[in-house]
Amino acid sequence: MTLRIRRESVAQLARELAAARKTTVTDAIKEALKEALDSEHRKLTLAERLEALAQRTQAEVGPNAREVTKDEIDEMWGQ
Repeated sequence: MTLRIRRESVAQLARELAAARKTTVTDAIKEALKEALDSEHRKLTLAERLEALAQRTQAEVGPNAREVTKDEIDEMWGQ
């Protein structure tokens, strides 16, 4: 299969990437596409990111966590 890049600005980017990586344009495009796909596969949903954040936060506060008082919240906000 032949891939033709019709837009000159895109072809220029491919040439620049190939030059920077000291490889062929084909290999530069192949690696860039693989990296982009890997990145897409690693993306987490919002729910997954929030769950991970909640778990990290819970691990930091430990088993003896206490609620923040209204006075402490007001102090944080400068009130």
